[in-house]
Amino acid sequence: MDPELLVTRIEDGARLLHALARAGMSVTAAYWARRGADSSWHLHLAVPGYSSAAYPRLFGEILAQLSEGSEVKSPQLAITDEAADEAVLAIKLREQKSGSRPFHVGPKLLRPVGLYEAVIYPKVGKMSADEVGLALAHEMNRTGDPHPVTLTLADGAEVRGYPLAIRKSAVGGAMVELADADTKGKGADVPLDRIFSVVPDSLTP
Repeated sequence: MDPELLVTRIEDGARLLHALARAGMSVTAAYWARRGADSSWHLHLAVPGYSSAAYPRLFGEILAQLSEGSEVKSPQLAITDEAADEAVLAIKLREQKSGSRPFHVGPKLLRPVGLYEAVIYPKVGKMSADEVGLALAHEMNRTGDPHPVTLTLADGAEVRGYPLAIRKSAVGGAMVELADADTKGKGADVPLDRIFSVVPDSLTP
């Protein structure tokens, strides 16, 4: 697959995952994977309640959240049981990483579950304040050009900006200080415990 097309599919896959989260559908693990160097990439979604009988309903619910023009196509979707070996490994590898971006895994770690290569998404859905803090710290410590992030709040509102610092709040807890995404001037201060999820503008691993 063309590397640029893969990046586009990674980003469109992230949009699908967040659409599913907003619709109330739980995805335990999500990852693009292929089983050989010449094999096609598929987006694997590990979901609770998977069974062969539930597959048509689950597949329909996922397709309903695909945005028009998405580079994620229905033949590329693979729904699996959250207890499947490859899903369990994806969760284990994800828990060993911090941050809010997908990450690449090569054959050495994936060979036991029959995969050649994978790009694993971070946790999607409600994040704890500690997970939010780790994700924001990861973004602030990245090298290269900074990218803004979109913070989805518990009430569904979104705040976009460049994370500058995490500091203690006057009322207790911690908050992130943002620079405005457009002007790069003073932006919002957002308590970590009000943040539902953190999504960087660029999801390049």
